[in-house]
Amino acid sequence: MSNVQDQLSVGIYFSVQVFSIPKPEFLATVRKAAEIDLDKIDANIDPIYPVRMTGDMTYHPELADFQQYILSTAWNVLQSQGYAVADKKTYFLEFWCQEHHKHSSMDQHVHAAGAQISGFYFIDSPKDGMRPIIYDSRAGKIQSALIESDMSIVTPASNMLNFEPTPGTLWLSNAWVPHSFSRHGSEKPARFIHFTIGVAQASVAPVVTSIAEVI
Repeated sequence: MSNVQDQLSVGIYFSVQVFSIPKPEFLATVRKAAEIDLDKIDANIDPIYPVRMTGDMTYHPELADFQQYILSTAWNVLQSQGYAVADKKTYFLEFWCQEHHKHSSMDQHVHAAGAQISGFYFIDSPKDGMRPIIYDSRAGKIQSALIESDMSIVTPASNMLNFEPTPGTLWLSNAWVPHSFSRHGSEKPARFIHFTIGVAQASVAPVVTSIAEVI
């Protein structure tokens, strides 16, 4: 029998949070807007970098409700994390569509230049397609870590995690979280909206409604 006095208490601090929520009600509208902007781009695919990217897509009036939902939810995420945002507003620094073809990928990176939240809205995610990956951001832990006993399960020893994207899913994390996308293996393209969000002083406290609750 174990001695209760010999049991360690565990505190988990400085965690990395990834937020996701299915929002299929926006999918048809977002896909149509993305196709309009992708049609403006050269259809020829670079064999070295087989990806097409639109310019800024915030101008689409039909995306107003979708964009406001993202901004309000990002504000709610920051507030839930303990940040003083009661007198702040969220706004898009970037909002564009990426279309990745076979063998495309995305290198590990973070978002700076004032970004606080980054995220994705998945439009098309074919079988054998690319997956988003997040990485442990603690350099000291990565440098000194032992080999994981089983990389197929999530443990405190994990250095990276990958996720299966589902069309119509909104995905957010803090902009300082390193992320990438694995190699795209499908003959069909993967498409998603990628965005970064900044925070600015609000002249009037923002009214936050119709947002995803943080559990």
